[in-house]
This record gives sequence, structure tokens and C-alpha cells, in this order.
Amino acid sequence: MKNPTLPLKEERMEKVNHVFKLLMEDVGERWIKVALINPNSGRYRGIAVSTWADLKSQHLIHDANAGWVILSDSGWEAGLRLAYRDNPEALEKIERIYKSIKSMSGESSLDAVIPIRLGKVASHSGLPAGFVANVIEARLIESWLKKRGVSWVSGFEGRIILVPLDFGLELT
Repeated sequence: MKNPTLPLKEERMEKVNHVFKLLMEDVGERWIKVALINPNSGRYRGIAVSTWADLKSQHLIHDANAGWVILSDSGWEAGLRLAYRDNPEALEKIERIYKSIKSMSGESSLDAVIPIRLGKVASHSGLPAGFVANVIEARLIESWLKKRGVSWVSGFEGRIILVPLDFGLELT
């Protein structure tokens, strides 16, 4: 006998994926922390409340102020994987960011923690600052390259990157 709930699950997943693609298009190359999305805008009119609940329960989006939502860091990573499925371009971009930070921090990073402006990394890598910020926010150097990554200087999130002493070391 056919499972009656299976089509519903597939249908709900299709709706989630559809809305998720729209969200990724809206965010584009902007930093996810400032890319507010209005679920009541015309683009999302008719999207079921259950679809928004599914996106939240999968930790792909977070509530923001006044009914707006933002993509989570894991949501942006999932969207990146979806957008670049079977395409090495995303990995190449992350490697380019890693190499830019490595060259800008120099080999002396074993002696001191180094702050680097986001704009300089973006310029050096040739990638949009929002994309670079999202790679840092989602910690993709760690999860995709399996290397110790960077973080934000406290109070300067989205502007200044903190390169730790052990940046680039292999994660075990």
C-alpha cells in the first residue's frame, strides 16, 4: 500500500525549495545579516504559513524585526550548495578567499593575531564583499576546506576580519 503522507512531504519540500531559491535570489551577493526579506511582499504572496514554518524549523531563516526574515548562516550555505550543485565554482571562490586572507596576513600570523578589513579581502580576491562576509559568517573555510578559519573582530562584524594565530591549519 502506498504511503499517503509521502506525496505531502514531497510537495512541501518542493514548496520549501521554491521559496528558498527566491530567498537566495533576493539576498544575492549581500551580507545575510543585512539582507532583510519581507515575506509579505508581492514576490512571496500566496506562500503558505506552513512553508515559512518549514524554513524556520530547518533553520534556514530567522525572524528579524517587524515581520521581516533573514537567511541563517546555515541557510546561506545550503543555498550556496543548491545553487552550485555539481559545480566547482563555489569551492573555487572559497579557496580564493582563503588564499587572499593567507597572503594578506603573511606567514607572520604565527606571531600575532591580525585584523584585516573585509573590503581589502574582497578587493584582493575579486569577489563581492557580501559574498566574502557570508563565507566568514557561515564558517565555510572550516566546513568546506577543513582548515581553521577566521572570525569577526568583536564590535566590527561585517567590517573587520580577525585572523587567528592558527589560521589555515588543518582541522582534525
